[in-house]
Amino acid sequence: MIADDEPFVRRTLADYLRTAPNLVVVGCATNGPDAVRLARDGRADVVLMDLRMPGGDGYTATQALRRALPDIRVVAITALDSRQAAQAAIRAGALGFLRKSAGRDVVVDTVRLVARGHSVLPQEELSRLTGGAASRDTPPESAPHLTQRERQVLGRLAQGMSNRQIAADLGISESTVKMHLTSVMSKLGVASRVQVLAAAHRLGLTSSE
Repeated sequence: MIADDEPFVRRTLADYLRTAPNLVVVGCATNGPDAVRLARDGRADVVLMDLRMPGGDGYTATQALRRALPDIRVVAITALDSRQAAQAAIRAGALGFLRKSAGRDVVVDTVRLVARGHSVLPQEELSRLTGGAASRDTPPESAPHLTQRERQVLGRLAQGMSNRQIAADLGISESTVKMHLTSVMSKLGVASRVQVLAAAHRLGLTSSE
């Protein structure tokens, strides 16, 4: 589903998605409340959510969707060149972040990845969130203690692997991967895969060892 108040943006995104195999646009909304109402119909797996819309912004709508329909994945879309916008969208519960200038392939790939459970954040946005690349001089004591296995799981997550791929690569079960990720999130003080990646990059913890 697409939520954006600009007709041109809605048409462009819909055209991108309709030409991709196995993707269907099930509805379009022009503001946040409409997006939540349409999503409650139960047909959408992924919502492309504009962050600034008259009549109800995307941040509030994303929070409402995550509370009411936790299985729906939200990708924030914006024309804003703002670190704060990306941070706020992720805090609201978005699993992906796209600029409206993104090309067809980027949009389609992002939707597919988020639908499979990945968190998708362009490298430049990750850099913005972390205030730049992780420093090689980060003091060890500034990072929480992670076990070797937690670092291995985190490193593979940073490479874009799903839980299933991480499990296969390390020879462990998916439930064990989830257990390690839950522990990592707790130690880093974050609540989503995107936030854990941002924190891990900031602290230099993403080597797969």
